[in-house]
Formats: sequence, C-alpha cells, structure tokens
Amino acid sequence: MDFVYASKNLMVNFRARFTYVDDHTFVLRKGSTVNPVVSRRFKSWATVLQRRGRAGIDPGNLTLKEDIVFTSATQAGEFVCGHACQGPLCWIGDDGRSFKEWRASLGVPDETEDSAGSGDGENRE
Repeated sequence: MDFVYASKNLMVNFRARFTYVDDHTFVLRKGSTVNPVVSRRFKSWATVLQRRGRAGIDPGNLTLKEDIVFTSATQAGEFVCGHACQGPLCWIGDDGRSFKEWRASLGVPDETEDSAGSGDGENRE
C-alpha cells in the first residue's frame, strides 16, 4: 500500500510517497520531494542531514533520485519533513486514512515506534 506525506504549509511545498512492504521496510519512492529545512530541535536532525547528503539532497536538489528504504514510518517522515513527526499519523493513504488507521483496519495491534522511530541509529539503504 502506498502513502503520501504532503506539506500543509503554503510557504513550503514538498510531497513524498512511500510504499509499506512490511513492519520494518518502508520504501520512500524516487521522485519524492523533501522540506528544504531541517530543524535542529529534534534528536535525529544530524542523522536526517547525513541521510539526505548520501541521497544527493541539498538546497539545489530536493528530489530523490532513487528509492530509499527506512525501518519505520517515523524515520521516513522525519527525513521528508525535516522535523520530529508521528509517522503513523503523518502518512496518508490514497483512501484518505492515515497509516495508523489503515493498520488498525487490518487488525494489526497499535505499536509505538519508540524503538524503530526517531532514533539516531543507522537506517537501511
């Protein structure tokens, strides 16, 4: 299932798409765009900047040139929006439901992403 994270701020325009593969594989799709600003007010800011650099993201290029794999919806969301986020709520499916709502509709238990989410650990690429 695919999900979209789109900016709601008229001053900053970005839109990203990820594909949910399994509970530990979230593929941020080529062509996604990211917020040009990364806040230094969340614990993963340095990791986000490093990942963006490796992905070829810089102020002159805010578009992914290839898919990137993350281990949680929160990691993918923070990469895209440049600040702390609640990934399961930020990503919206084509049917209008959040990732969290979609998982609940499948009967999947609601789990926090504390261990897989906003950490400084290395993500798979």
